[in-house]
Amino acid sequence: MTSGNDFSEKASRSAKDNRIFILSLILGYIVVLTSIFVWLKYTSVFEIKEQLMTFTFYFSETNFVLILISFIFSWKHIIAGLEKIKRSSYVMIIFIMLLQFVLVFSVAPRTNRIFYDEDIYQEQGMNLALLHRAQLCDEANIEFGRLCCPIVKYNKWPNAYPYILSIIYRMFGVREIWAFIINNFLTSVHVLMIFFIYFNLFDNQKAALFSGLCFALIPMNSMWGNTAAVEPGAAFFNTLTVCAWTFSLKTNRKFILLLSILLTAFSIQFRLESVLLIPVIGVLVLLKKPGVYLQTSFWLFVLIAVILVIPVFGHYYAVQDEPWGARNQARFGIQYIETNLHSNIFYFFDIDRFPVLVTIIAILGSLWISFSKERSFLILWFFAFWGIFIFFYAGSYEYGADIRYSLVAYAPLILLAGYGIQALDNSMFVKNRRFSMTTVVCILLVVHFSWLIPLIRSEGEEAWEARLDHQYVEEIAEYLPDNSLVFTHNPNMFFIKGINAAQIYLALNADKQRMEEYFSRYKGGVYIHWNFWCNTLAPEEVKLCERVLAKYKVEKIMEKEFWRVHYILYEIVDCAKETEYQ
Repeated sequence: MTSGNDFSEKASRSAKDNRIFILSLILGYIVVLTSIFVWLKYTSVFEIKEQLMTFTFYFSETNFVLILISFIFSWKHIIAGLEKIKRSSYVMIIFIMLLQFVLVFSVAPRTNRIFYDEDIYQEQGMNLALLHRAQLCDEANIEFGRLCCPIVKYNKWPNAYPYILSIIYRMFGVREIWAFIINNFLTSVHVLMIFFIYFNLFDNQKAALFSGLCFALIPMNSMWGNTAAVEPGAAFFNTLTVCAWTFSLKTNRKFILLLSILLTAFSIQFRLESVLLIPVIGVLVLLKKPGVYLQTSFWLFVLIAVILVIPVFGHYYAVQDEPWGARNQARFGIQYIETNLHSNIFYFFDIDRFPVLVTIIAILGSLWISFSKERSFLILWFFAFWGIFIFFYAGSYEYGADIRYSLVAYAPLILLAGYGIQALDNSMFVKNRRFSMTTVVCILLVVHFSWLIPLIRSEGEEAWEARLDHQYVEEIAEYLPDNSLVFTHNPNMFFIKGINAAQIYLALNADKQRMEEYFSRYKGGVYIHWNFWCNTLAPEEVKLCERVLAKYKVEKIMEKEFWRVHYILYEIVDCAKETEYQ
């Protein structure tokens, strides 16, 4: 038998161990946060960028591996949390996922819609895969299966999406097609995450299926899901993270809690506004299970996440002065509200671009009287990722291709629509009728969606000059002999195709000796790509192109002219005019 004194001694030892653990945890936070502060305070921006290029990959790799490990240990508990879902519901959600995949893969044209961001992200992924460095190359040669970058720079965008690309590039090689296929896949699986979130929050499979269907019927999901843009991935990982948290709060398992925190740490690295996921998740936990904040395991896992996102602190500090295309105007400000607010509200009521019935039902769902905690969370989630762009200088959904910013706001809107249809089906007004309100609404949605299919099929006029330039590079790549070098504004387009390239300013700055080195190394020829930027209205870019062309004796090799643009490939046939080097 165990005496009372033994129990008392064990309890006292346990309490002492717990106090030691808590004090160690507090000390850990102090050390980590102080180290981050000292690093940022006493290190120059140049040095921070150099360090970020070196170690960001290893932090991302560690984060991703830990996500996989925690998922493996969480798997059986996640499955247990889905036991109530009927087989027929799984069949239906798989059908909706397949519908989304067909729309993305077969109906929407495979094209680039935001230039030249999609190429830059791919180059980031290429550098992470081949060199394990978070960088862009101003000049690179790709020979014997190796990438060499003598001139590099740090990019202003976070690295989560390029890291995902790097995983595929490592396994299957660097090809542009993988970026499209990844977005095809993520957009399709996004439907399943919507279904799981709704089931975990509201425990209604029928409305969860309706939410998944609504998501698949939003045209912009299909259009942007067949691009190489970052936004489909950012939207998916936001939803995946929320999905993991709903499982964690439902099952109260430590490994799912760890998985949720690790996913949060990874997901905030897709775009700058992705950090809004932290307060959104914080409110979800506060509303559903505030006791989580009292768990020591929670704060231990958060400390691990803080360590993993050290590059994020450095990144935001290092790029805080980037103009982001705003030139002389502020990037964020209340002066943009009037324009952006009107366009970004009207979009959800634009019958030619959005299934308006979803908006109406979502508003109804947000105003219904029950499930106040869940509704409050979804409303906050929507307004966080919709509202942030109201203050952004280029945040209008009417501003060219910036409609892509709406993708991160769809998931909470769709979930509110799901609750709206659940409320309608369960209301006293319709419960005695012989038809399901869900069925009626689904039929109306499908009919309206048939009007929107031509929109999905369209490429759109936005950035058509850059798209034509991108297509012309495909032709250039077919022509260029092996061991060639191309001077261009956007060398990433050539890097992804395995072609040596360099920023065009290097051709202007090169002295005679440097040019002779280029000619000696690249026996396939040295070329100038007269590209989109040489046709733009920006006088400084046009002048740069003209100065480079004037510096060398060149021969026109290929050209493409359409409307107001004229794209040309020149070969440099002589190093340079002697006077240029004096």
